[in-house]
Amino acid sequence: MKRALVVGAAIVLAVGLAWRHRGAFGAGSQADTSYAAEGRSLLYAIPAELRHLPLSSLAAAAFEPGDAPGSVLARAVSVACVPLLAVSLGGLLAGAGGAAVSVLLVCAAAPEWAGFDQPQTLFTLLIMACAGLMVLRRRVPGPWPMVGLGVVLASCLLYRSAMSLFPLLLGSSLAVEALTKKGRQRLRCLGAAAALGLVPYLALLPWLRVQSLAGHGFVAVELGQAESNLVVGSLGMPFCLEGDWRKLVPPEAASKGVWAWAVSETAGHPLRTAKAVAARLRHVAGRYPWLLLLAMAGFWLGRSRPGAWETCLLACYLLAVHAAMAIKDDYLRPWWPVLACLAGAGASLAAKEEPRRRVLLWAAPSLLVLALTGPALLWLETLLARYPGRSSGTSLEGALSTALEAGHEDSWLRLQRGEARLRRGDLAGASSDFARASELRPGQSHWALKRAWLKALSGDRGPLSEIALHGPDSGLDERLDRRLFNSHAALKAGLKSKAQALLAEAVSIQERDAVMPTLPGKTIPLEVRARLSARIPALLNRISANMAGLPASERLGLLELLAGVRPEDCGFLLAAAEAAVEAGSKKRAEPLLSRAEQLCGEPEDRSRMARAWQVLRETKRSLALYEAAASKVPGSALAWVEYAEAAAGSGKPDLAGRALARALDLGPDEEAGRRAVSVFRKLGQSKAALDLAGSLVKRYPASAGLWLEHALAAASEGRREQGLSCLEKALSLGLSGEEEAMAAFVYSSLGEHRKALALFEGLSRKRPGRLTKEDRHRVALVYQALREYGQCGRVLAELIRAHPLEPKLHSDLAVCSYLGGAKTEAVSQLRRALELDPWFLPAAWSYGSILVLEKREAEALTLYDRVLLRPSPREWEGLRGAMETERKALRARRSSPPANW
Repeated sequence: MKRALVVGAAIVLAVGLAWRHRGAFGAGSQADTSYAAEGRSLLYAIPAELRHLPLSSLAAAAFEPGDAPGSVLARAVSVACVPLLAVSLGGLLAGAGGAAVSVLLVCAAAPEWAGFDQPQTLFTLLIMACAGLMVLRRRVPGPWPMVGLGVVLASCLLYRSAMSLFPLLLGSSLAVEALTKKGRQRLRCLGAAAALGLVPYLALLPWLRVQSLAGHGFVAVELGQAESNLVVGSLGMPFCLEGDWRKLVPPEAASKGVWAWAVSETAGHPLRTAKAVAARLRHVAGRYPWLLLLAMAGFWLGRSRPGAWETCLLACYLLAVHAAMAIKDDYLRPWWPVLACLAGAGASLAAKEEPRRRVLLWAAPSLLVLALTGPALLWLETLLARYPGRSSGTSLEGALSTALEAGHEDSWLRLQRGEARLRRGDLAGASSDFARASELRPGQSHWALKRAWLKALSGDRGPLSEIALHGPDSGLDERLDRRLFNSHAALKAGLKSKAQALLAEAVSIQERDAVMPTLPGKTIPLEVRARLSARIPALLNRISANMAGLPASERLGLLELLAGVRPEDCGFLLAAAEAAVEAGSKKRAEPLLSRAEQLCGEPEDRSRMARAWQVLRETKRSLALYEAAASKVPGSALAWVEYAEAAAGSGKPDLAGRALARALDLGPDEEAGRRAVSVFRKLGQSKAALDLAGSLVKRYPASAGLWLEHALAAASEGRREQGLSCLEKALSLGLSGEEEAMAAFVYSSLGEHRKALALFEGLSRKRPGRLTKEDRHRVALVYQALREYGQCGRVLAELIRAHPLEPKLHSDLAVCSYLGGAKTEAVSQLRRALELDPWFLPAAWSYGSILVLEKREAEALTLYDRVLLRPSPREWEGLRGAMETERKALRARRSSPPANW
């Protein structure tokens, strides 16, 4: 009877809370979909970088499908289950009295967990079920409660990285407990320690495989999601903030790794770290100090009850793991219900030992969560195992179209295909997809905004003018986009002053809102704010994200206006200069770069200016800037190596050699050393490259990139066996996608064309549709080396369609066609190559050779005479020598009398 009253009261309270917070159960806006996007990518086999743990992503996709009433009901039920699980855990710990106290305290602390929050609400359910099953395992010994607990622990590992160490901690506590036991009891306890401390991690294996095949190496938790909290926390700030955390990290942290830097920073400032941890603990305890005191008292009174220690261990773990880094309030949503149940454990003084049947009744809500979690976990593991194969071999837009054609009419699929089409420059297709997405999920203002902007580009500014600048939005990105799109449309309409006013408003919004504390009432230290605000990338990021598919000239107009709004901002100025360079407008780029030289003195700025001048073929100014950048940081070997790279690329071997010598004197680290080896190779000094690579791999034996450079240097020196050995070592250590493409190139240069092709095909599966132009060109040459001329021709033809003005592609297609027996096609492609560049020696040599074979020696001689008038790049010195020799032979034959004269 008491149990029925407690459960009934819990249901009434849960329904009342759900009704009170019903406004938090809506389907949400587009800002809610960062997790759901990855979940849908996994579900529909869309190529994507999966950064969040997969169970939380799939849960978000299931709970945020749109505006359907089912999603709202599911959210409400999820929140209402928290009090029911509190009844379950409290009842398991201390019977009806514990359940009553637990549910009352949980409802008293409702502001901390009520209202749906993705992913923390579902994480709370998993944590509560985990605690309930830990107690059940103690109350009902046997294998099946332990198996159930293992399943929930595995689900936690695939849901949130916060639980990544708890199975180990639980297993260690059981191993320590085993030391106090004897005989079979000790063996059973050690078996439980191994099963609960290690076996749940096996569930991570498919996730590890997905990340490894994506080229991310060993990623057992969320990919890069904790780095912001880690960096901010290691600098002594108690709470999270919104802003680009990379500006807080010194440049050398990129080579050491953020985690290694954070550990050294924390260890180097123990007092600052202790103060930050104390501030977090004070903040958490200050929310409900009475609940914390009741939990401590309840645990002490009920410490002898089965499962009380494990519940306390879970509560302490959750607090410790979050207090170690910068926090937000919602991080501890699962902690408060566990704390309330610990307080309820104090009712154990009046509780009697209950029979097994009643214990199972108390455990029913936790077992229900297990019943839902088990199949979901199995389904997830299947999806992860199939994902690499299903998502490979097609482009992003192709995969999205395939999913839509299969009948998955999802607004997210439409939105993503619209974004892909926009990046490709297909404005009409993007507008159509945005319109359909808005029909499927109305109320998404950002989608309507993009569609209105696309209409404005075609001359119809009506829809865009109807969207209020100050209407409801989804955050900083949309506030900026509203002004950027209107500014761009105004600029297209010739309203330059209006466009500039809108951009000025966007800049002020960025400066005000881009760096913000995540907790109300918390301040950001002035020093940190200054470092973050020095170059806030938000506005430039929005221009890049929205306008990447438009010609550079479209971005250039906006960026020039931005540079006028904030003339002292190097970020805007350099972005405008780079857009002018990309657009091929030297006239507009030069004044921007000249102004940047006067204003921007940071080494990174100097390097960007130098690269821009290099593209504009202003070699002298480019090298001067590279030298200035290196001189600013004279102790940086990497800066001198960058100078050497530029000098080598500009045909200044003496300058490159001096810069390399300076870099080597400074003792280059792994990155600088690897690039120095590459420069030696470009200078034709393969012996120096091989010696340097050999010394560096001894210092950094785990560097896959250095072993790859060693292989390249060995190949350049003609040391085939050494090159293959180094290449195998590099591959065993794990290469990035770009490095794998280079490894395939090395295999090809060493004559191992089959291995090269296998690497390229594997890379294409891992990065569908994202092989670079250079990589695809190398694939074509590998096919040619394997005498698969049809495949070679198809790849080169696709490249030519995308890059029709590059003579090298036409020349290589001609060679491939000729070798495949298509002589007419070969001649046509060679003529096209020479139309694009009359002095392109490879095409001239191939065409001349065909003319000689056809006994058209006069035409061949005329061709050679013309193309050899102009000096050639160093890389063609051997080819030029062969052509000059052939020209002499042709002249000699033409001046000699016939044999029968």
